[in-house]
Amino acid sequence: RVDALQLFETWLCHLPPHLLVEHVLPHLRLIVEEVRRWQVPLLLFSRGAHATHLARLEPTGVSVDHTVD
Repeated sequence: RVDALQLFETWLCHLPPHLLVEHVLPHLRLIVEEVRRWQVPLLLFSRGAHATHLARLEPTGVSVDHTVD
């Protein structure tokens, strides 16, 4: 058993928001929903951008790097 799972998505900062919403978030949502069934805390990480979009998926937490205000 693990204490938590962190999903790193380091290329999201290169996508405009409309492509993120259309092509990436639906797949990340499926991952979040599956991990939620495992009852394991899930942290989502995106380098440099889109933390608000990731938070809308309602993971346990969102982690960011030093470039995010």
